[in-house]
Amino acid sequence: MPPTPKPAQDSLLTSRDNRWLKQFRIALRGGLQTDTGSVGVESLRLVQEALESGCQIEAVLFSESGERHREKLAPLIARPEMAFPVLKTTDRLFEGIADTEHPQGVAALVIPRQTQLEDLFATPRGACSPLIVVLAGVQDPGNVGTILRTAAAFGATGAVTSATGQSGTASPFSPKALRASAGAALHLPLVAGAALGILLTQFKLNAISTIATCAHENSFRRRTLCPLGTRLVPAHRPPRRQRRRRPPRRRCSLRRRPASKSPCSATSNPSTQLLQPPSSSTKPSASANANNPSR
Repeated sequence: MPPTPKPAQDSLLTSRDNRWLKQFRIALRGGLQTDTGSVGVESLRLVQEALESGCQIEAVLFSESGERHREKLAPLIARPEMAFPVLKTTDRLFEGIADTEHPQGVAALVIPRQTQLEDLFATPRGACSPLIVVLAGVQDPGNVGTILRTAAAFGATGAVTSATGQSGTASPFSPKALRASAGAALHLPLVAGAALGILLTQFKLNAISTIATCAHENSFRRRTLCPLGTRLVPAHRPPRRQRRRRPPRRRCSLRRRPASKSPCSATSNPSTQLLQPPSSSTKPSASANANNPSR
């Protein structure tokens, strides 16, 4: 592809098919790198972070309403080492290339710095040892950006993205990941797409301890690396409490006692006498009166 011609400064881009607007549309709305390897950043803060990161800036684009932010970025844009075009377009065209719902009217094309894996193993100036954060199998770009921003805040010296099994890691330079990282992905030395097996071998050869952590459990393991955001099973898990099974209920059935087959009178059976009291019409027998002196 022939190089994109650089228009004059402050020239207003009014055509949707302009080459510069196509590059911004691919990087911002499409979330892909352009043919020159640049990524898109949008909003005043991210553009300011990109200008201060030391990465190569390919172009900066303002909308008509975004010109109000130009005064804040003027000290960074006017530096002699910043030789890039400053473009301007209409608000309608800028909304067509922006990835956010309510754009601020300022964007830039940035070429991230190239970092080799061997560069991460070297101890940087001002640090006692390298501290590398590995993202393995983190598919949500918002989580990728949040982890990179937290790692940079805690003094990490580098980061590596890798795949684990069948799940890969989202690109740290996608628009959503860059917004979540607040520009930390442009400042932190980053190696994307490293093989996990080779990475662990290189850690072992360079005497770097690997510690896996998980957001769902308060535990960690040494010499083990697993994807961030997955569930870790502790080495000594207490046995699960088994639920007690209630004994089966005994079914009780009330059955009538079978009648006696032996021919006997009702008066000879005392139980029959209790169950069947004599009626009021029957008179007590003479033997009963003789036995009971009260009568």
